[in-house]
Amino acid sequence: MPFYGTVVKVLDIKDMIAHKMVAFTERPSLANRDLFDIHYFLGTNYASEINYDVIKRRTDKSPKEFYKYMLSTVNHVNPNNILEGLGEVLTKSQKDWAKVKLLPELRELIKRQIDFI
Repeated sequence: MPFYGTVVKVLDIKDMIAHKMVAFTERPSLANRDLFDIHYFLGTNYASEINYDVIKRRTDKSPKEFYKYMLSTVNHVNPNNILEGLGEVLTKSQKDWAKVKLLPELRELIKRQIDFI
């Protein structure tokens, strides 16, 4: 992609979403920014175009198995700590939303992906 006359290589969005979701499940400790990012991505039209070859190659799981694993991981997230590492970059209204709705909405988006596959 050209940027001010320089070609900049960028990751395709379909691959980016897959890598972000796998990174969330592979990190040694939770990064709440992953939850926020995954919620965003799964709420877009790109959620139907995720590169499942990336997920299969990195996790050796089928898409359905992977989403079930991801849902299980999300279910173990402590909602009281949801703003750790994330609150500094959110507005007040986004913080209020994240405290109450991020995890429940993310669970529903993941379940939608399971049903979609």
